[in-house]
Amino acid sequence: MYEQFKQRIDSAQNITIIQAENPDGDSLGTALALEEILCDLDKKVHLYCPVDIPKYLRYAKGWDRVSDNFAYDDDLYIIVDTASKTLLEKAL
Repeated sequence: MYEQFKQRIDSAQNITIIQAENPDGDSLGTALALEEILCDLDKKVHLYCPVDIPKYLRYAKGWDRVSDNFAYDDDLYIIVDTASKTLLEKAL
């Protein structure tokens, strides 16, 4: 499975990282960390969340790069920190 994931990342140039409808510190931190890793691989990364990032999370550097505009033309979409499909109803 790791090899398939690596191949998909290697072949993608534009990647969207998707957070669920209930963003918390785990999902924001995961999205920001993954963004940094992918940018180091020269990928163009979009951070997406269908709702506003809660005010209590806005201390985290980079929270303002999260957008509610979905990048429909990206090559790859990665969902982070989501345990249930119901948390992605607005995103999907």
